[in-house]
Amino acid sequence: MAALREDLVAALLKPLAHDGRVAVAESPDAGACAPLADRVALTIPKGHAALARAASGSAVVEIAARAYGSDAHVGEAAKRAAEACGGAGRGTRGEGRATVPAAEETRFRKLFAEGFA
Repeated sequence: MAALREDLVAALLKPLAHDGRVAVAESPDAGACAPLADRVALTIPKGHAALARAASGSAVVEIAARAYGSDAHVGEAAKRAAEACGGAGRGTRGEGRATVPAAEETRFRKLFAEGFA
């Protein structure tokens, strides 16, 4: 548990990439994506979304999404974007998860941002 906490703190100290209303954080591993997305979402303005991503091998990327104070359905945006990229996604109004081919990650982010808007 202490190692996960240290990994999350280290990930939070790294600069975030921003793509419009979406902030992207680099997660140390797939299991830390959701907790990292939760924490990043608390540091950005309401109505924005946080994505935490982790490469799972060389072929796929695991992504967790979280947003507070938005009317957009984060899970639906993640699912639609992932499926359009040949991956899979799921979630609820406030959170989502996706697995996408690594080569499609940039496209996923773009489609997620459009679906989240």
